[in-house]
Amino acid sequence: MKKKVQKIQKIQKKITNVRKQSIRRIKGAVNRCQCPNNRLFIIALLTFIAYLLLEVTIRIYNLYRLVPVVDVPSHLVGGAALGCGIFWIVSLNQVKQKGIFTFFLAIVGAFIWELFETLQELIFYNPPYLIDIFWWDGFWDVVVTILGAILAILTIKSNIRWIEKKHKP
Repeated sequence: MKKKVQKIQKIQKKITNVRKQSIRRIKGAVNRCQCPNNRLFIIALLTFIAYLLLEVTIRIYNLYRLVPVVDVPSHLVGGAALGCGIFWIVSLNQVKQKGIFTFFLAIVGAFIWELFETLQELIFYNPPYLIDIFWWDGFWDVVVTILGAILAILTIKSNIRWIEKKHKP
């Protein structure tokens, strides 16, 4: 009985040592990681996930038919995701006016988004309540998408300033 207990204790020690070594390796890898703008990437990723969850929820519960104005928050969150993603990509490059550059790319992205929505309606059947009238509904979709991008840019820039002030030597 004593030998079994000793064997179990040895195995437990080995497991503990393996865990400690694994944790050390992971911490070392994280400390060695020189990923550029890691926080901006995570923010962009989370906003894209939020947008996709919102869009999936809207489609699952057929909210475009039941509550047509749900298109507004969808484009607002989509614009925020677009703005965060573009800001992250722009921040990887040596662009001085990141906010302005992101803003103009978000405008281009919003128009491309609406163009694809229009093309999709021409190619695939959509129920009548999903059909956009491009010059009216598409215009407001672009405006709301750009507003979402502006909110994202302002939020990111204010947080960057706050972080820089907080960590100033």
